[in-house]
Amino acid sequence: MEINKVVVGPLETNCYILTINNDCLVIDPGDDYNKIKQVIGDKKVIGVIITHYHFDHVGALNYFDKSLILDKNNLEEKEYNIKGFNFEVIYTPGHKEDAVTIYFKKKILCLQVILYLKELLVGWIYLVVVKLIC
Repeated sequence: MEINKVVVGPLETNCYILTINNDCLVIDPGDDYNKIKQVIGDKKVIGVIITHYHFDHVGALNYFDKSLILDKNNLEEKEYNIKGFNFEVIYTPGHKEDAVTIYFKKKILCLQVILYLKELLVGWIYLVVVKLIC
C-alpha cells in the first residue's frame, strides 16, 4: 500500500490518499481539491472516508461521487476489506460525535491513526499521530 499525505486548507489539515495498484481511498478531503486530484492522478477512487464532519475535513467532499462516501452513517464498528484495503472501523466520539478511527493493519505495513484529545482553555485540540511499523 502506498500512502500519500496532502496538506490542505487554511488549517493545514492532512488528507491521505492510500493506493493499491490503480485503486485509491481518500481520507478527509479537507480542501484544495486540485492538490488532492493531482496526487490521485488517473487512479480510480473507490472510497472517500470521513473521520468526522468538521469543515477542515470535508471542504472538497462535493467533488467526489456521493456513493463513495464512507462515514459513521454507513460504517459499522467492524473489519472491512474493500479491494485489498483491509481496515477496522472504531467509533471514537469526543472531538466530534460522529468521529471514527480507521485502523489499517497489514503484515508488512501498519497505518495507525490515534486520536488524542486535550481540553484547553480555548476548546479542544485534535492531533493525529501516524505510525508506520515495518
